[in-house]
Amino acid sequence: MEKTRMPKRILRGLLLGAGVAVAADLLCAFAFGGMSAAAYILVFVLTAAFALLRQRGARLIWNVLFGALCALLAALVLCAALMTVFASEARYASADNGKAALYGGKKVLIIVPHEDDDLNVAEGVMEEYVKYGSEVYLLFATNGDFKGQGEKRLREALKVAEDIGIPEDRVIFLGYGDRLGRDGTSIYNCPDDEVVTSLAGRTETYGLPEHPAFREGNSYTRRHFREDLRDAMLQCRADVIICSDYDAHGDHRAVSLLMEEAMGEILKTHPDYRPVVLKAMAYSTSYNAPRDFYSENILSTVNPYDTPYMQETNLYNWADRLRLPVSADILSRSMLSAGAFRHILAHSSQRLYEKAESIINGDKVFWLRDTSSLCYAADISVSSGDGSRLNDFRLADSSDILNEYAFEGAWTPAGSDAARTAETVLPEAADIAEIRLYDSPSLDDNVLNARLSFDDGTSVETGALAPNGSATAIRVDKSGVKSFTVTLLETEGAAAGLTEIEACGEERDAGLDYIKLQNKNGDFVYDYYIDKSGQESF
Repeated sequence: MEKTRMPKRILRGLLLGAGVAVAADLLCAFAFGGMSAAAYILVFVLTAAFALLRQRGARLIWNVLFGALCALLAALVLCAALMTVFASEARYASADNGKAALYGGKKVLIIVPHEDDDLNVAEGVMEEYVKYGSEVYLLFATNGDFKGQGEKRLREALKVAEDIGIPEDRVIFLGYGDRLGRDGTSIYNCPDDEVVTSLAGRTETYGLPEHPAFREGNSYTRRHFREDLRDAMLQCRADVIICSDYDAHGDHRAVSLLMEEAMGEILKTHPDYRPVVLKAMAYSTSYNAPRDFYSENILSTVNPYDTPYMQETNLYNWADRLRLPVSADILSRSMLSAGAFRHILAHSSQRLYEKAESIINGDKVFWLRDTSSLCYAADISVSSGDGSRLNDFRLADSSDILNEYAFEGAWTPAGSDAARTAETVLPEAADIAEIRLYDSPSLDDNVLNARLSFDDGTSVETGALAPNGSATAIRVDKSGVKSFTVTLLETEGAAAGLTEIEACGEERDAGLDYIKLQNKNGDFVYDYYIDKSGQESF
């Protein structure tokens, strides 16, 4: 009798083990992208082993496991039904088609530090560019490999790019190490030619066997990092460059500053190339934004601070932000049917699904960095101090980006300098509509008044500059200007000075104009539930 039962017991045990393993894998796929093969086998073996136990209490274990399997299968059936029956109703309607002027016919380069920051910075915007026929390129500066998951993260990025519609040959891996540096110093603050070893024990750039790095085998030096960023930008020559800015992660800070340094070189040596540059905060306005996905209506990105400016570097005024509408196809009232959530799940190695409620918003927030200044080709001489940074595109710097805000990099005249002047000589006479001066980002070191003097003998005083380091625009409307001088008349703080001088002709059209319906709170209206009173203000 026992011999006839044994094959049935073994068969039931194997079937139960397989069923539980499949159910667990499906549930994990819904939650965070699936289980590894080792975890799948472990669940199968343990379940089958429990089922085959013949000791006292085996029937109880069998019943518990069988009940758990039934519950898992029921949950899967319910989940599948919800996704199949209600998903189409949960998605937001694509009521804002016709954005070809904003998103169409462009070449776009998105520069981010890690594989998943593309979603933090440009989820929903990438899709719109692809939808309207633009060429989108993704550049990942590091392999995110400090935990030894480099190749996995690269493959995750390629999977998301494919799902969005970005061809693999438009995905660029620079191949540098995550958290790269030495002795608590970022590679950005290391000497230009010092070779540093990554936390993963590597010293050279790498990609995948079938998708090598931009320059495979390049040694990990600051110079190579900057040059690779510069050359990738020049090779692409995108109309629009989107890059993460200086925020809460050391790699983000390094990539932001190195990109700006490389862009400064490009603007000085390639006067025919003036891309639209958009900077974004991957953390404060996305990854760590309010968890508001399940609000009644999809909400706009909100100011994370109680100040009118972004506190990462003080440079960006919240009121100056550029809000780009995202694709309705990535949105939904159901997280499971949101296209953005599908992309978030693909980054399973980072457990990015835990931040989905923060990342998915009704818009993406950027700050426009104008590249049209006439000063990039100018010679700037100062009465004292170092004036080389006054036309290098960078608005801030730090000698220790892992621990300090970017409040350095300003031209500060010597204390004994009575003149305190910076003279800008243009390569040829030009018409200037306005001059923009950037004060130090430090709130303690400010220019309270300055004078602009032109080669025609006229001058104008500026008054106090914006103390947070954002642009102060002075309208001048001058024709045939060959040179002009900035004189600091009144300052406060020991390090008062300027980080950048820009001279611009008539305002250039960046091609970012659009009209979109908003409610009274400023939320873009994708598919809207009005107030219970039946009235709503737009």
